[in-house]
Amino acid sequence: MQVCRTRDECPQGFSCYPSRRSLNSHFCAPHFGTAVVPEGGACTTDEECFTALCHEGFCRDVCTRPADCTGGMVCRAEIRVHAYIGNEIATGVCVPPDPARLPPGSSCTSGAQCQHGVCGQSSATGPYLCRQPCGSQGDCPFGQRCAASVYNNNPAIGYGFRACSEQPATATADAGNFCYSTVLGGWYDAGCTTFFCDSTYCADPNSMDSNVCLIQPYCNTLCNQDDDCPEFLPEYDPSLNLRMRCLVTSSAIIQPLISGYCVPHWCNTNSDCPSNNCYIFNTGGAMGMPQGICND
Repeated sequence: MQVCRTRDECPQGFSCYPSRRSLNSHFCAPHFGTAVVPEGGACTTDEECFTALCHEGFCRDVCTRPADCTGGMVCRAEIRVHAYIGNEIATGVCVPPDPARLPPGSSCTSGAQCQHGVCGQSSATGPYLCRQPCGSQGDCPFGQRCAASVYNNNPAIGYGFRACSEQPATATADAGNFCYSTVLGGWYDAGCTTFFCDSTYCADPNSMDSNVCLIQPYCNTLCNQDDDCPEFLPEYDPSLNLRMRCLVTSSAIIQPLISGYCVPHWCNTNSDCPSNNCYIFNTGGAMGMPQGICND
């Protein structure tokens, strides 16, 4: 399915639907029902709306970040039951601002107090503050990261959201670079500005021995599209321009929720890459992985 942030990113005749058990991820699918009422029009059911979403009596569009909403609307996290799935899911909805709600950075105890509907912590011991929704690191202010905020981790009804929060004070590596921290002395999430150290390509994720890793643990980040992903390991060899792409999947950290994660753009031949240039380094196919990563 094609991933979308709003209906405008979908083909003609399609709507942008919230995905169950996702961190505010959406996908394009054909309109269902009559789908005749435009965004902003009065409605009583999801089936009536061109956007496939009737919220509080009006057809509204979904959103992932504040920039997705126009005309003075704000992107707000809402937990609702959508007609096509019949279960509670979390999604961003473009709605009019509420002067009674608090802006990002304000102290809170509930998302209902916040303009964007998100109240969360940057760490287990940090204060609860109103947060701004995001889809990728680029949607957050300088010094903040786009992180998963789980509302309910029950595997039967799991749903969540993505929101901006402060980067770890111990962070020394940006997304795409190795997450070994000299401050902490090992591979740690807190060594990454994204607080997400990915050891997927290590036979033993807990080992500090680089010989057990096809690729040493690197700082990963959330994304919606390939363009949200940074260059891969730019500090490893400045002469290379290794690519990453956005893969919608689940993570061991936030199962069963799904979201977009930046992964190496794997390849076996030049034709596998948009740049027609596959950097071969895994000639033996170690760990059952392809032989190279796209290099432009």
